[in-house]
Amino acid sequence: MRKVLILSLLGLFILPLAGFTQTTGQDVEVSPMVISQGGAGAVYFFETRWPDFYEFIPHGGCPTLNRYSTKRKVKSMPAAKTDPITHPLYPDADPHDNHYDYFVDPAGGFEPSASQYTVIPGLAKTIDFRNLGLADYRGTAKMVVTWTVRLEGYHKAVQPSKTHGRPLPNFGQYCNGLSRQSFPKGKAYTRLFVNDEPMGEPAIMTIPYGGTGYAPPVADPTHTGEVILTPAMFGGQFPNQLKLKVKLYNDTASYLKCPVDADGKGMRNLIITITPIN
Repeated sequence: MRKVLILSLLGLFILPLAGFTQTTGQDVEVSPMVISQGGAGAVYFFETRWPDFYEFIPHGGCPTLNRYSTKRKVKSMPAAKTDPITHPLYPDADPHDNHYDYFVDPAGGFEPSASQYTVIPGLAKTIDFRNLGLADYRGTAKMVVTWTVRLEGYHKAVQPSKTHGRPLPNFGQYCNGLSRQSFPKGKAYTRLFVNDEPMGEPAIMTIPYGGTGYAPPVADPTHTGEVILTPAMFGGQFPNQLKLKVKLYNDTASYLKCPVDADGKGMRNLIITITPIN
């Protein structure tokens, strides 16, 4: 009897202490919410660099051609296309026209500005804390945004003649021969934008050297990126709505394709994990 009394008294002290240690000085997390968004169909992203025009036959037959090697568009990359590319990848216009202005790489290197990215179709999602029942967690929640995009690089040798199906800017009226080109390695950038503002650092993938003329897709083309969003990044509290978009800039002489899988689904996805914290 005495032993039972002692154990009961101990229980009166221990149980409250146990409850105290579980609720004091610790954040209590609610189960994370995972939202997934994918893309339908294949999409294509235009190249922004000329190939390397390393030879022209007959020799000297196009003296202005070397002006175009390794130059890029100043303005934003054209929007992605969701149908097979059947039209020219280079504009049929005078390169001095304001719409198709070009420049040589700056001495300090190049990194695309926010305005030069183009949206990846399907990788966009609006998060509304109120609709999700998470309005009370806007000041404490953590959000992890992850994306995966399969990118295959393709290219096609281009000629200064419209008979090849690839009209080019005006190389000069005397250009009428055969151009040989190589396709140097370059970079593909993807970046998260929240409410139209870039967040975090861009994810960068190297598109390997593509050889000359025609070439197969690049090897191992899976591209991933991740950004962790916190209330501190928004002045201490998430807005009621976050419009998330993943965008791409193709800094290569090849056009990039995001293909479909065996079931016909686009090989790209966006995963948003929201962890509410009391």
